[in-house]
This record gives sequence, structure tokens and C-alpha cells, in this order.
Amino acid sequence: MADLTNETFGGTWPYKPQFYEHDGVKLHYVDEGEGDPIVMLHGNPTWGYLYRNFSPALSRTNRCVVPDHMGSASRTSRWTSSTRWRGTSRTLRR
Repeated sequence: MADLTNETFGGTWPYKPQFYEHDGVKLHYVDEGEGDPIVMLHGNPTWGYLYRNFSPALSRTNRCVVPDHMGSASRTSRWTSSTRWRGTSRTLRR
């Protein structure tokens, strides 16, 4: 799988790459702004790029957190039992 850590997708993805690592798998996320948190979860097979146009406006008044699912094709990771839905939900609670 390609390492897309610093990819900006033609300037449409201006966010600093951030990662949470658990059980040998990286979870990429966006964490922008301050204030009450808004957590934006995407479906499958999409990724956090889906919210790229919402985050700038919402992060002016709120903290916007957009995690990618573990094992998402958007970032370098590997699919393991911890990347299945139950594992992902446990990781998001941390």
C-alpha cells in the first residue's frame, strides 16, 4: 500500500497528518479548532476526505475530529483483527 502520509491531493487536503497507533496499526485523524468537539465519522469505503469542506467552517467555533477507520485505504496501515468494526469502535473510545 502506498504511503500517503504527506499527500495533499492537489491542495484539497491542507490538514497536518496526525496518527494514533494501537496494536501495530495506525489510525489517521484530523484534529482542528477549539471548543466543543464535533466528531465526524465516515462510512465504508470512504475516508475523512469526505469532510474536507465542512471542517474549515466548523473548526472556527468547535474542535473538529475526523478519524479514518483503522485499515482505511487513505493511509498506511494493515488490516488485522483490531481493524475490524469492534476493534475500531474500541479504539475510537480511547
